[in-house]
Amino acid sequence: MKERFASTGVAQQAQFVSLRRAASLQRPASSSPGRAVYRREEAARSVSLRTLRRSFRATRAAASMDASIRPSRLSQNQQGKEALPAPLDALEKFEWRKQWYAVGWERDFIPGRPTKVTLFDEDYVILTRSGAAPVCLLDKCPHRLAALSEGRMTESGHLQCAYHGWAFDGISGACVDVPQAGEPPANPRACATALPCMEAQGLVWVLPTPLTSEALLNVRGPVLVPEMSDPAFKVIPIVREFPIDYAVLMENLIDFDHGPFAHQNPGFDLYSGSAKYPQNVESVMCDDEFKIFMTTAAQPKSIKQEGAQAKSDQKEKVLMATCEFHAPCHVRTCRRDADGNTSFINAFWAVPTGIGRSRLLLAGVVKGPIVPPRWVMHIFLNNFLDQDTFLLATEQAYVLNAELDAERASTPLRRTSLYCYQSPGEKLLIAVGKYLDVVVPKMPNRYAQLTGTCFTCPPREVVLDRWQQHTALCPDSLRFVRICAAVRATAAVVSVVTLGGILTQVALGVGARVGTTEPMATVVCTIAGVTVETICRSPLSCIMLAVIGLLAWITHRLINEFKFKYTEEYSNRDLNRIAAVYPDAVN
Repeated sequence: MKERFASTGVAQQAQFVSLRRAASLQRPASSSPGRAVYRREEAARSVSLRTLRRSFRATRAAASMDASIRPSRLSQNQQGKEALPAPLDALEKFEWRKQWYAVGWERDFIPGRPTKVTLFDEDYVILTRSGAAPVCLLDKCPHRLAALSEGRMTESGHLQCAYHGWAFDGISGACVDVPQAGEPPANPRACATALPCMEAQGLVWVLPTPLTSEALLNVRGPVLVPEMSDPAFKVIPIVREFPIDYAVLMENLIDFDHGPFAHQNPGFDLYSGSAKYPQNVESVMCDDEFKIFMTTAAQPKSIKQEGAQAKSDQKEKVLMATCEFHAPCHVRTCRRDADGNTSFINAFWAVPTGIGRSRLLLAGVVKGPIVPPRWVMHIFLNNFLDQDTFLLATEQAYVLNAELDAERASTPLRRTSLYCYQSPGEKLLIAVGKYLDVVVPKMPNRYAQLTGTCFTCPPREVVLDRWQQHTALCPDSLRFVRICAAVRATAAVVSVVTLGGILTQVALGVGARVGTTEPMATVVCTIAGVTVETICRSPLSCIMLAVIGLLAWITHRLINEFKFKYTEEYSNRDLNRIAAVYPDAVN
C-alpha cells in the first residue's frame, strides 16, 4: 500500500507541476480572438490544479512520503527547456538484474508443463502449479546441462529433467532425486539455480538473479497498474514477440507522432505536442525507481478533427492525455478528466529477451461490465502491430550497428546525435532516449552478444511472422485456430457429400433423358435443365451447400489472421490511406 501511495503521489506531483507551468504561459491580449478560449482553458486548469492539490496532499499525508517524492532538479540553463532524466549519477546505480520482469500472462502458462522464457539472451524455465505460486529455474540441468524446460512435473510438484531423471525443488533449486543414486546428493553443485518468481495482476514476474529471502526484502516490487486491481475494470491480456530490440521497441511505444502515418490513426495526435499544447515532461527518481511522466492537453495538435470528435473536445470532458514510463519496461497511456478519472488504459511491458529481440505484453484495461473475446482483440492488435513493426526492423539495423561502433570506439552513444529530433511532440521521446543512453550499455550480455555481429533487416515474412511471435505463445488464439480448422474441415466434408448428392441426381436425370447419339448441344441443354429442376426440387440442399461454403471461407480467413499476413500489398494500401488522415501539403 505504501508503494502504491508513493507511485500515485509522484504522478500527481508531476501532473501538478505540468499544469502549473501550462497556466503560466503568456496570456493573449484582451482583444485577441483566443482570449475566450484562453479563459476556458485557464478555468479548466484552475479546477484541475485545485483537485490535484487536494488529492496530492491527501496522498502525501497517507503515505508519509512527502520528503522523498521530489522531481529531479534541472540545471539553470535547462529551466524552461526540455525536461531531462534523473542525474546520471543516480542512473549509474541502475541494476538490470535487480528489477522484476513480466515474462508472460499466467493464463498462457499451462499448469504442470515447464515453459521456457528468455531474458537478456539467458533461458529460464517457468513452472506454474495449480493452487501454488509459480517457480523459476535457470533452464539448465546441473548434471549434463540439458534444458529443464524439456522435462516434466512430478506428482510431488518437482521439476524432473527428461535426460536422466534428476528432479529439483522449484523454490530452492535443491536436487531432491537422482534415480541412479537412490538418495539426493549432498553436493551443492547438484542443485539447480532457482530465481525469485511471483504472480501479480495476472502476470508472471521473474527477478533474474538468485537472492536470499532477506535480500529479496530490499528489492522493490513489480510495477503494477492500480486500475488492473479495480473490480470495475476488465483486463484484455495480449502477448507478442518481436525481432526488435528492447530500446527500439521502447522508443516506439512513447513516440506518438508516428500514429497518424504508420497506423493512419488520428487519436495519437492527442498525445503529441505543439506550441499551443506542449508536452510537459517530468523525470523523477523515487525509491530507486526511475520514472518519466508526460501530460498534455488532449486536443488535436497537427490534425484538424471535425464532426463528433471536435464537438467532444470542445466540451472539454477529457482534459489531459498522459503517458507514464517506469524503468525499465513499463509504459501506460490514457486520457484523464479533471478529477483524474479514466475509462481506458493501455499498459505495455517491453521485455528484453535478447539483442534484437523482445517480448511485448499488453493490457487493455477497460472500465465496463463486458469485454470482447480475447481472440477478437488479438486479430485487431496483430493487424495494428504489423503496420509499423517492419519499419522498426529497417531502423534497427542502423541503431544497433551505431551502438556497436560506439562500443568499439569506447564512446557513449547519444540518441540526440543519432536521430534528428524536430517535432514538439518528441519531448518525451528525447527524455526516454537519454535514459536509454545511460542504462542500455549496462544490460547483461549486451556486448557479449553484440560484438562481432552485423545487423541487417530480415525479410518481411520473418519480421511479421504472427504464428511464431503470437499464436504459438497464446493458448487462446491457438485453441481458436484449431476450432476454425476443425470447422473448415467439417464444412469441406459436408460440402463434398452435399454436392455429390446433387450431382448424382443431375446425372441420373440426364441419363434418363439423353441417348448416346444425341448431339452435344442437346446434351448441354438437358444438363442445364435437369440441374435447374434438381435445385428447385431440393432448395434446402443448395442453401445448405452455400452456407457451408461461406462458413468454410470465413474460417479460412480467420485462420489466416494468425499467420503472416501483412504483405507489401497491405503496406501499399495503408500508404494510400495516410492522406485521408493527414492531407498532403499543396505547394
